[in-house]
Amino acid sequence: MKDMEDFLEGITTAIDAGDIDVVSAAQRTVRYVQSQLGCDLVSYWVLQGETGARSARRIACADVDDPAAHLEQMVLEQDQCADYLELIATGGLFVSSDAQHDPHLAAMRDDYLIPGRIQSTMCVTVAVNGESTSVISCSQRSSMRVWTAAEITKMQRLAAQISLRRARRRSAERTVAAMSEAMDLSAAPTRAER
Repeated sequence: MKDMEDFLEGITTAIDAGDIDVVSAAQRTVRYVQSQLGCDLVSYWVLQGETGARSARRIACADVDDPAAHLEQMVLEQDQCADYLELIATGGLFVSSDAQHDPHLAAMRDDYLIPGRIQSTMCVTVAVNGESTSVISCSQRSSMRVWTAAEITKMQRLAAQISLRRARRRSAERTVAAMSEAMDLSAAPTRAER
């Protein structure tokens, strides 16, 4: 757990200093997850759109078979994912040891699972103030994988910590914006001064 906290603190510090952007932070995160769980493929997806019309855009990827995979843009639309996007957006966790035959992933089979050779998957949702914003997905290609309770707990902790840090960041940004607006209003000439 301390290792995870140190890792996330490093990313938070780098973002706050302007040394990295969100995409670089996501790329570091997927590499970290891959080093911790030994997954064949770890992806970081941003959820977009409203319920029933969501899409997921991959912004980071660590792939043992293709080190340059993170450079490829990928978007999964609602029709390619059917109920999976709603399931993960509202449930926070999705685990499947047999992804190829999981009914929740049926719509993804032809466009994503078969071409990507995905045998097993575990996904956790990052949410800010109750709104699902992104998904971290771990996938196994080489064989089916039964995800352990420890692996699931580790991923849930990671997502919870990222969610908490994002919520704090949004709160701080709103505070700065409100203070800036208040300063602008106080500096504006009054009617009598005009």
